[in-house]
Amino acid sequence: MNYNRLLITLAVIWSGLTSAASMTDIYELLDFTSFPNSLNPKSIEERHFSDFQGEFKLAVPKITKDEIVIDDDHWYYKIELMEIKGDNVYLCFHDKSKVGTYDSVQPIVVRRYGNDFVALALDPTSSNQECK
Repeated sequence: MNYNRLLITLAVIWSGLTSAASMTDIYELLDFTSFPNSLNPKSIEERHFSDFQGEFKLAVPKITKDEIVIDDDHWYYKIELMEIKGDNVYLCFHDKSKVGTYDSVQPIVVRRYGNDFVALALDPTSSNQECK
């Protein structure tokens, strides 16, 4: 009887660990083609931030438990974790040109489908935090 409880407890803990999204997962698996941003015109086959390794290479990201910052001489990108509700991950995406006028801040909600995180909604209103 105690063995069954242990298995159930371990299964619950494992499912919580595997469903939680880390910011490293977001960096490697967020499909940026699923929402409007400045990277879309620059991409040919790239779909994730980590895919940019060729001619247009992104700066090395600084990743913490609640944000990703990619900062170089020309562009500044920041993805902030606002909150997680079930399978939905609420993010604030900052996208700014340092040499031009492009400057965008938008809240998005993403969810993992298969191997990727994809945007489900732009400007979601159910997040408890403000994206600015």
